[in-house]
Amino acid sequence: MDPKKKIINYQLQDSIKLTGWLPTAEDVAKTYNQSRLFVMPSLNEGGPRVCLEAMACGVPVVTTRVGVMIDVIKDGVNGMFCGWDAEDLADKIMKIREYENMKIGEAARKTVMRFERKEMIRNLAGEYQEIINKVDE
Repeated sequence: MDPKKKIINYQLQDSIKLTGWLPTAEDVAKTYNQSRLFVMPSLNEGGPRVCLEAMACGVPVVTTRVGVMIDVIKDGVNGMFCGWDAEDLADKIMKIREYENMKIGEAARKTVMRFERKEMIRNLAGEYQEIINKVDE
């Protein structure tokens, strides 16, 4: 069934908005910032980058254990993991709505800040400084 028809069939028009392609990074960020929750129930991903983008905007994420999400998400703290079945996905969506969304969203934002360019350079420089200090000893 067409996703638009499903949304209407389940009377979710006020909760789900299908945006289609967003042409600019600003449009993507604006959409994330208007979102209350980001769901990524993928079977196989390298990232997924979209989860990190949503987290950077302070949006709570429900995702499967794929890609770097295994290393980034602390279940129930800065996001939530779901299984690959519809029942578990629905359960996790309802649970994250029960949690303090703002608290999880803020924890998500702080988590991905370590991937911010200046922060990564600062961390890399610190690592090099530690290596230099050990060599000088």
